[in-house]
Amino acid sequence: MSKFTTKNLVVPIETHLKDEVKAILVRLGLNQSQVVSALYKEIARTKKVPLSFDLNDTREPDSEELVAINNFLARRKSENYNTHSLADVISEIETSKGKTK
Repeated sequence: MSKFTTKNLVVPIETHLKDEVKAILVRLGLNQSQVVSALYKEIARTKKVPLSFDLNDTREPDSEELVAINNFLARRKSENYNTHSLADVISEIETSKGKTK
C-alpha cells in the first residue's frame, strides 16, 4: 500500500473572509483543507486554475460612459421609446459617448 505524505500550507488571508468562507463550508459539510485539496487536484488534473480573472467581467463604467448611459436613458424616457435590440442600444450609447468628448 502506498503512503501519501502531506505538507502544511500556510496562507495569509483576511480574518473576515476566512470566517465567512468557513461558515459556508460548514453548511456544505466541508472543511478548508478539503476545499484547498480539491482545488489543487483540479489544477493538477486540468492544468488550469478554475477561476476567472478577467477584468472585463467586473469592470465598472468610467465617468464618460456613465454620462453617455444616463443621457441615453433620459432621452429614451423623454421620447417614450419602445424596446430596441441590444446592438441598437450599444450603438446609440457609443455614438452618444463620442458626442460627450
